[in-house]
Amino acid sequence: MILRPLADLTFKKVFGECDDLLINLINALLELPDAVVSIEYLQNELLSEQGTGKNTIVDVRCTDHASRHFIVEMQIAHHAYFLERLLFNAAKVFSSQLERGDPYVKIQPVYAISIMDDILVKTNDHCVQTYSVINHHDVDERASGFQIVVLELAKCRKLRNLDMQKPLDRWIQYFINPEYYLAMEKQELEQMPYQRKAIEILDTTNFTPGQMRAYDQYIDSVRLYNTIMDDAWERGIREGSAKGLEEGLAEGKAEGKSEGIQLSVLMLRELKAGIDPSIIAEKFKVEPQLVEQLKALA
Repeated sequence: MILRPLADLTFKKVFGECDDLLINLINALLELPDAVVSIEYLQNELLSEQGTGKNTIVDVRCTDHASRHFIVEMQIAHHAYFLERLLFNAAKVFSSQLERGDPYVKIQPVYAISIMDDILVKTNDHCVQTYSVINHHDVDERASGFQIVVLELAKCRKLRNLDMQKPLDRWIQYFINPEYYLAMEKQELEQMPYQRKAIEILDTTNFTPGQMRAYDQYIDSVRLYNTIMDDAWERGIREGSAKGLEEGLAEGKAEGKSEGIQLSVLMLRELKAGIDPSIIAEKFKVEPQLVEQLKALA
C-alpha cells in the first residue's frame, strides 16, 4: 500500500530527504540555462529580519551548486493572498542574502515553486504559471534572479494524454495518479528511475507508527476541509456573507451533518473575533491552510 504523494508528510519525505528527486523535479519545472546538478538543504524556517515579525515554515528550501536559492512547497488548495504569501517568502530569502555593507552583486537568484492541487489562474489553460519582474513596455526585458512558479495539478487532471518522455509529465503523473506506476511493467518502470524511487518511498513500510498517525490526521483535515466547502456551497454561501456562512454551517451542525461542520462553526467565530489563523489551526489541530480557506470565505 502506498500513501498519497500530496500529503505534507510524504511530500517532505520524498523531496526533503532525497536530493536527486528534488533536483530532477526542479529541472523539470524550471527552464534554467544552467541545470541544477547538486543541492544543499537549508533550514526551512524563514525568520523575519527584526525577529519580531512573521516567521514562515516552508516545505523544502535549498541552494544549488551555483548558489541559487529554491523554495519548494506543496499546497492542497488555493487560498486568499496565495501569491502574496509566495512573494513574501521569496522576498525574505532574497533580502536575507546580504550582510551590512555587502554589494548587491552578491545576490543570487531565488525561485519559489508551489505544487498546487487546485487552480490558481482560470483565464488560461496552462498548467504552469510563471511570475517574474518584467518591463511592461518590453516583456522580454526582465529583472533576473526572482521567479515564482506554480504547477496547477487540478488542470493537469483534465489532460487526456501525458507525454511520458517528458520529465515534467512524469512528475505530473506521479502527483495526480501514482498508481499508474504501480501498474507498469518492471522493465518500463526502470526507464523512469526518479519516479520509481519516489513511488517506493510512498510505501507504508517506510513510515513509523508516529508518522502514520500524523499522516492520518492530515488526511482527516483534508476531509474536513472538503466537508466544510460542500456544505457551505449547498447553502448558498457563494454570496460572500459571513453571516450567511455561519448560519449555513450552524444549520449543518443542527442537522448533525458531521463533526467537521461543528468544528468549522467554532473556527469561524474565532476568526471573526480577530484571532490569528495559525493560532486557531494549532488550537483545533487542523491544517493552517484549512483555516485560511475559511477566513477567505468569511
